[in-house]
Amino acid sequence: MNWMYILLIKRMGCKSNIQLFYVVSVEMNLIQLSLKTFLKNEFSAKCMSLFVLPKMTNLAGHHLLLFRMRRSLISLALLLLLCTCDRAPEKAVPNPLPTAISLNGEADGERKEMAREVWEERLHATAPGTNWRKLEARNAMARHQKRKNGAHEKSTETFANGLILGEWFERGSKYTAGSVHDVAQDPLDPNRLFVLADGGSIWEMDYEKEEWKLVTHDIEFDATYLGFVPTPEGRNLIAYSGSRPMYSTDNGQSWEYAAVSNDDGPVNGDDVSSAFSATLADSTILTSLAISGGQFRIFHSTDGGLSYQQINQPPTRIGSLIQELTHLHHAPGTDRTFVLMKKMHTNQHVKLYEIKADSGTYAYELIAEQPIVTDGFFRSRVAAAVQPGTDSLRIYLQADDQLFRSNNDGLDWEEMPNLEVVPWSNQPIYVRPTDPDFVAFGAVELFVSYNGGETFKQPNRWYDYYDDITKYVHADIMNVTQITEADGTPRVLVSSHGGLNRLEESDSLWYNIANEGLNVSQYYDVRTNPEDPALIFAGSQDQGMQFFEQSGTGDRDILGGYQHISGDYGHLEFGDDGQVVFCHYPFGTTYAFYNLLNGVDQWSSFEIRSEDEFLWIAPSMAPPGSGTKFYIGGGSAVDDEPGSYLIEVTMDRNILGSSYGEMTGVNKPYNFLESAGGNISAMNYSPLNPDRFYVATERGRFFASDDRGETWEETLNFLPEGWYLYGQAIHASRTEPETVWLAGSGYNNPAVWRSTDGGQNFEPLSDGLPPTTVIGLASNQAETLLFAATEAGPFVYVMADERWYDLSGQFAPTQRYTSVEFIDEENLARFGTYGRGIWDFQVEEVVSTRDALAGEQLLKIYPNPASGSTTVEGAAAAYRLYDVTGREVSQTKSTGARTQVPVNGLRAGLYFVQGLDARGRALGLGQRLVVE
Repeated sequence: MNWMYILLIKRMGCKSNIQLFYVVSVEMNLIQLSLKTFLKNEFSAKCMSLFVLPKMTNLAGHHLLLFRMRRSLISLALLLLLCTCDRAPEKAVPNPLPTAISLNGEADGERKEMAREVWEERLHATAPGTNWRKLEARNAMARHQKRKNGAHEKSTETFANGLILGEWFERGSKYTAGSVHDVAQDPLDPNRLFVLADGGSIWEMDYEKEEWKLVTHDIEFDATYLGFVPTPEGRNLIAYSGSRPMYSTDNGQSWEYAAVSNDDGPVNGDDVSSAFSATLADSTILTSLAISGGQFRIFHSTDGGLSYQQINQPPTRIGSLIQELTHLHHAPGTDRTFVLMKKMHTNQHVKLYEIKADSGTYAYELIAEQPIVTDGFFRSRVAAAVQPGTDSLRIYLQADDQLFRSNNDGLDWEEMPNLEVVPWSNQPIYVRPTDPDFVAFGAVELFVSYNGGETFKQPNRWYDYYDDITKYVHADIMNVTQITEADGTPRVLVSSHGGLNRLEESDSLWYNIANEGLNVSQYYDVRTNPEDPALIFAGSQDQGMQFFEQSGTGDRDILGGYQHISGDYGHLEFGDDGQVVFCHYPFGTTYAFYNLLNGVDQWSSFEIRSEDEFLWIAPSMAPPGSGTKFYIGGGSAVDDEPGSYLIEVTMDRNILGSSYGEMTGVNKPYNFLESAGGNISAMNYSPLNPDRFYVATERGRFFASDDRGETWEETLNFLPEGWYLYGQAIHASRTEPETVWLAGSGYNNPAVWRSTDGGQNFEPLSDGLPPTTVIGLASNQAETLLFAATEAGPFVYVMADERWYDLSGQFAPTQRYTSVEFIDEENLARFGTYGRGIWDFQVEEVVSTRDALAGEQLLKIYPNPASGSTTVEGAAAAYRLYDVTGREVSQTKSTGARTQVPVNGLRAGLYFVQGLDARGRALGLGQRLVVE
């Protein structure tokens, strides 16, 4: 490409803003190499970018800035830089407060986190009693079972029952890690760490080399637990999916569900609603499972996690008082295990019991009882470590913001000063096994005490991370743990929404050990600049809006990425011929960055005023011909005017003046909340007629406008009574002016609908889709293929075959896919995922004949709807029937090419049929069956 690069290096403490400049006219990888040489290999190349890097990192007293400009502008740029080098930038790019920080700066992260969870639940709308997470866990496990005996050398694959030839390519980010949860050290090799990332992937780290490799991304594991349990043969890796305990005997390559039973017999795994675990010194695993929404019960495993049996329970009732189990904790290096109970609402207290095991039976000895002054709900946790030079334990109890400490095995207790903030739900209080004076907990920021809880301090504030990402902890703490290095040195690690950090005892700083290769970015949206396809933009969860630059057409490298601004961003849109990118921040704020293609760094912002802005990240669009106008869905542009409007925002961009582009918004006339009974949840325009707008609401209602939102016509409410559809994605045809697709939640009804009359009437279009939520849609130019980004992975609808197909193949991650776009020039679909970054699917060939592949195990089901029985055509050994909660209803052994599956006696509704192999393993995702 016709670019030059200017590297500017500012020495800290100098009055001049720019001390020297360094001009390079080579490819980006050589820039990185030259920078490493220039800074004596001390600087990580991950900060290389295509735009200004304002104070991105501080190394050896330098700030680094990198400009990317067309050669035609380079002389003018140098002149301007030399003339203005003594002035600081007029307006720096902001680093907004984390979404987990309130405006007054206090940590109320869980309230904010709950807002995102509420949005997620709306997005995955279901009927009462339907557990969408269980259904998605089943989808993931089916894919994992299908891949077990598949190809392991990545190459071109066939998809869609032989109709499509293509290949997957991972694109990044490899320099900006997302959220990380548990860390498990291999008991057989201290240099080997296993790490559980948000989104469910598991990674292995070579600790000494700080190198990462993927273990599995086939299963969406819970953030609950990752750990090893010793076995006679070695050790098993333990994790949970859908709250069900799982085990792996081969270092995480393959996984199976553990068998769980209580006094009444086997426990259906779909009845388990939540779980947490502790591994005892004698290799017994204790896990606490909530069964069918009830209280937690304790189960144990003595066979390495292959099976669990319920044991006798601690006292849940003391007189008329009901106690609830809140935490299990095994004191490291001892044979002592504790269970913590709490009583809420009246006479609130916590009770600590020690578990006494004898020949498979368990007793519970009361150690302590502490009153709690907090009203209503509270969490409680326990942690313990051996006092140096003694056999007694230092024990800490945390309940809400209260902290109690015992220095003598729980005989005597003292209440410590109240905690500044309440630890997050995923954060037990932590005490260092080798130093019981070291106590820590996490919320938005990490809090550490070196004096046994007398005082706590933050090692750094959340914003320090953006000045130096190499030695400061990112916001939102997920876990604290200790490992033992190969030479016996104990080392504390902390995981966060920004990866993994290690405490360096010599300077008390927390150094990033996930600088490169932990590719777990969580993206809400990924978009390619329409005027310069080499530029890719990604809106992430808690790692800001990120920029990527490809070397050119056909680039398949894993890209590094650069975090341009911190925070949570999604629903990216381009305006002004690619010069402007609009990106949305939670709770109704929009940022606009402009003059992008000229390498200039300017920005503006706009905030929705209405309290009715209910979405985590608002939907938006920027139709062609709008210039610097764009449209936001939901809320109101006017103070104290409730409702859900289509808001037209105009940016007054003044390139030559001092204005950075004031953004103003006005409400279009129609109030969807008042007139349609629901908030705007999706919008789009017709590429064949940009004046034609479409809007969908959270309640599945659909609207069309032919005058850019001035007037609206509602279509028929096409959903049958009792069906649930949250309108999440709209795709207007690129070839037929009256054709439009609407997609959303599909657990109790079809997830995709098509209209060929401009939205007046819709028909379901979900054959081949599992129960899932469709989040994004995009088609190729000829519209022979329609791609879907879904909670269950990537799918493609082949128009000629009138069916959806699983597009994941052997190599694409099993993740939530949050966005999809089709790059016509390269004939590829680009997906964003929430946990594994950007992935490209290169379409190499679309064949015109159906050459069935045995591995796909596609089923033909008729009649459908059915009553009494239905016929299933396929090559499976048996067929499983399960309902919308994920609960298995029946299994029917195959009788050949056609098998009768009985449905008599079943309640009318939606079910799913899934093929099984001879060992009872899923051969593919479940397919819909309606029982009348």
